[in-house]
Amino acid sequence: FFFTETAPPETYTLSLTDALPIYGTFTLETAKMIEVLKTLKARLVLPMHSFGQYSMTRFLDGMKDEFRIVVNEGRTITVSLETLPSRPTVMVLPTRFPIDYE
Repeated sequence: FFFTETAPPETYTLSLTDALPIYGTFTLETAKMIEVLKTLKARLVLPMHSFGQYSMTRFLDGMKDEFRIVVNEGRTITVSLETLPSRPTVMVLPTRFPIDYE
C-alpha cells in the first residue's frame, strides 16, 4: 500500500478505515481477521501477498455475506475518496499465486 509522487493530493486523505491492506498468514487468524474487518466495515479491503488458494477462498467465503467480492484483472489500482466503492468491497489483485474465486 503506497502512494506515488504523481498521485493527486486527495488520495492522501484516505484513512485506514476507508481502505485496508491485509496480509494473510502473518497477521490475525482468518476468523478473527474477518470479525475485525466486518466490525470496521472498511469500504475497500485489499488482501495482500501471503494468501494461497485455500486461505484466500476461506477468507472470501467468510466475507461475502457482508462485502462485495471483486477479483481484479490488473495488478494495480488507483483509489481516491471519490472512487471508493459505496458498498464494502474486498478486491483481490493478482499475485504470484493464481486465485480462482467465483
